Amino acid sequence: MPARHVTPVAPQGDDDTWLPLMRSREFVASGRWLVNLRWLAGVGVIAGCWLARAVLPTPFSATPFVAVGAAILAGNSLLLLVVRRIEAAAGDSSRARAWLARAQVTLDWVAMLVLVHHSGGLKSPLLLFYIFHIVIAALLLPHREALTFTLTTIATLAGLGVAEILGTLPHQHLAVFGPSEPPPTPTFVAVMLVALVAVGLVAHYFTSLVARSVRRSEDQLAALYLASQSVTSTLDLQEVLQGLMRETVEVMGASGASIGLLDSSGTHIEPAASFGLSERYLAKGPLALIPGYIQTDVMTTGEPTFIHVDEDRDRLQYPDVVKAEGINTILYVRLPGKTHPLGLMRAYSNRPHAFSQDDARFLATIAAQGAGAIENALAFKALRQLDEEKSQFLRVVTHELRSPVKGAQAAVKVILDGYTGELGAQQRDFVTRIGRRLTALQLLVDDLLELAAGRSGLEVEERRPLSVVQALKLVVSQIEPQSVDKRQQLVLRCDDGCEAARVLGTPTCLLRILSNLVGNAVKYTPEGGRITITARRFERQMAVEVQDTGIGIPEASLPQLFTEFYRAPNAKDVETGTGLGLVIVKDMVDRLGGTLSVQSQEGHGSTFTVCLPTCAP
Repeated sequence: MPARHVTPVAPQGDDDTWLPLMRSREFVASGRWLVNLRWLAGVGVIAGCWLARAVLPTPFSATPFVAVGAAILAGNSLLLLVVRRIEAAAGDSSRARAWLARAQVTLDWVAMLVLVHHSGGLKSPLLLFYIFHIVIAALLLPHREALTFTLTTIATLAGLGVAEILGTLPHQHLAVFGPSEPPPTPTFVAVMLVALVAVGLVAHYFTSLVARSVRRSEDQLAALYLASQSVTSTLDLQEVLQGLMRETVEVMGASGASIGLLDSSGTHIEPAASFGLSERYLAKGPLALIPGYIQTDVMTTGEPTFIHVDEDRDRLQYPDVVKAEGINTILYVRLPGKTHPLGLMRAYSNRPHAFSQDDARFLATIAAQGAGAIENALAFKALRQLDEEKSQFLRVVTHELRSPVKGAQAAVKVILDGYTGELGAQQRDFVTRIGRRLTALQLLVDDLLELAAGRSGLEVEERRPLSVVQALKLVVSQIEPQSVDKRQQLVLRCDDGCEAARVLGTPTCLLRILSNLVGNAVKYTPEGGRITITARRFERQMAVEVQDTGIGIPEASLPQLFTEFYRAPNAKDVETGTGLGLVIVKDMVDRLGGTLSVQSQEGHGSTFTVCLPTCAP
């Protein structure tokens, strides 16, 4: 069956997109090998004439042969220039190579026809090279064009014979090939044409068969390569499945393909992805794993199975729907899994008995290769769902905790303010500690809510262009009093062009990022230290660098710095915290399409740098 050819550049269509894919086809389509061979042909024609005149006693006119040989060499020089230009051209040159192949085959046959005419017409021994031209055409051209060329060569030879019979063209007989003889008779021409048709078609058939077999094998290898690229380039299950179906249809020349996955109950195969099938066919429903149906047999035995719709109607669950779709052949292959089968892969054709054992092996290989990617995608989907459920759980639990914590804080304040009576020193100290614990718990609840909301994609505010410099000035004005209390130097520097720069985000998100980084710098820098905030604008980014002379971060703690609830050992001795601040900042920066990095040395301070992509004002 005709196979579609797949290239890494773009999806290919029918026979007119036959050009390079793998090594043998690149070699054939490059044109260089035929150019090199033509040098030998041109030199051989001229040298043969010279040798014949030197060796054979009977003189003959070498002018036509020398002229053809010179024309071959001159034309080959031009073709070589074309080949070099095509090779040097950027982008896809398949169309140019196709026209070059057609031109070479046509010009070579014209030269061959002239040589045949001047060496005896249909009696010329050079007709042996007729087979060579048919082989070249079968290698270079698509199947239909190669067949057309074969029939055209036969027609031109027939025309040559008829023209010599009618006297339109003089019969050119070379004495070196034997005594002079009259032009060919109609009987001789008819017999020769029958022989040429038989030999030409046989040569075309076997050469095309071998060429298409090699091309098909290379297409399958390329499809496996492209399938491995597509299934490993994403963890999205639908993208993985659609990529597998598309490559299967294009390489096998099938009319459609589909994948069904085993449901959680293990009793049905649910449709998961398809290519080339109508919505009406896809709406037929799942496949039930009931004894007697083909899907049950394949899932049980694991053997690839061919179904011929007219002959195996009783084994189909939806025979009328299949027939209405125009499907005549279905190839079933099981999707293997690590612990149990994952489902079924099917290829469809509208031709009877369309698929071969080679197709079954290819589809089984595609299924085996795709099964691992499908399992990875399913695992990723399950993890993502688990993460969403965890975020939902955090939101619910922390929201339920917020009200009682606030109520407890209000009660503590009422007690400390003396509304319930005077407190002794020991009582006041005890209630004050409770208040501090409640404040820490309130911070933890707020951080957990913010983290859960961010990871579930819940943004209340709409994103808009924001000024980083204005946000920095606001943050500095809010945190500066704390810095003054610790007699620190808090310096803000903005490079040229920063005032006009804008980033796309929400005010709450941008302020939280900047206030956390600047607040941490003030918090973990001892009295008399220095905090320097620098804003820089690059071509497509805004960078904010927060540098301090604080306690620094131990080298062993840096890899875990953005892990939930983690706090560096030296930080615990300085300030209380939840271990979620930097996690939230990193999460927010990621959502804005930016990056967050840190450089630190224990005892010598830290430098946090956040880079955000700029946008139009």
